Amino acid sequence: LSSVSAHMNMAKPVPRGYYHPQPKGAKGAPKADGGIRGPAEQLCKGKPVGEIVGTYKAGSTIDVEIEGTAPHDGGHCQFAISYDDKTYVVIKDVMKDCADKVKKVQVQLPDNIPSAKRATFAWAWINAGGQYQYYMNCADIAIEGSENGSLSGKKLLVANILGGPRI
Repeated sequence: LSSVSAHMNMAKPVPRGYYHPQPKGAKGAPKADGGIRGPAEQLCKGKPVGEIVGTYKAGSTIDVEIEGTAPHDGGHCQFAISYDDKTYVVIKDVMKDCADKVKKVQVQLPDNIPSAKRATFAWAWINAGGQYQYYMNCADIAIEGSENGSLSGKKLLVANILGGPRI
C-alpha cells in the first residue's frame, strides 16, 4: 500500500485502505492516501470493500475526523451514503472551511434511512485553493434503519478529476 504525506484524509470512521503507521499520540505529518487522479468511475479511490467499521442506527450521528497537513484554504466537503458503490446520496454539506478550520464533523443519518448489512459512508472534499483537486474516502458501515425506509437527495458532486467538471 503506497501512501504520501501532507494530504487530506478521513481518519474516522476508518476508511478503506487507511494507512497510518504512527503510534497514537506521535507527532508529525499523518500518512494519507493521495487524491483521485483517474477517471470519474474511480470513486472511493478504487479501494475494495473492506470490513464493517461501525454500526449506526437511523437518526444517529457519525463522528467524522479529517486529518492532514495540506488543507488548501479549506474547501467544500460532502458526506454521502451509497448502497451499491455507484449512486451516492449526500446527507451533509460543509461549505468553505471544511478540512481547514473544520476537522471534526458530526453527520446525522436520516431518520428514515433503510437498513443495510453493508453500506458505504463517503467523505468527498474539493479544495478551495491551489490546484484542482478531489479527495474521497469511503468507510464500510452497517445501518440499523427502517425496513420500509428510503434515502433520497442530491447526488455527490464529483469534480476536478478526468471526465468531470472543474470548479
